[in-house]
Amino acid sequence: MDKLKFEFIVKSNEDPKTNVICITSITDMNNRIFAIPDKFQPVKFHETIMKTETFLKVKTTLQRRHEKRQVWISLTPEIRNVYIDVNGNTQLNGYLLEEITAETETDSYDWNF
Repeated sequence: MDKLKFEFIVKSNEDPKTNVICITSITDMNNRIFAIPDKFQPVKFHETIMKTETFLKVKTTLQRRHEKRQVWISLTPEIRNVYIDVNGNTQLNGYLLEEITAETETDSYDWNF
């Protein structure tokens, strides 16, 4: 069965005294990482994930701000509909997510002294 890796991080809410669990990225089985936009990061936007047993473990584990966990969650038909479109693109309820790519930059030095 296919699965996705979700990165959960405890962040401050709009009220700085309140913490909220957020999903900041999703990694697929091919190790492609997709960023979740800030406005969709709070877990309240991820109702299908909140219903999973794995999320309950994450919620119990994460207690302090800036703590994070990356966990695999199996794709049930309900979760697949939310995070994968009919063409296999990674999305969040119809919002296509941006893939994070590691761009390697080569340093150009003038070695002629």
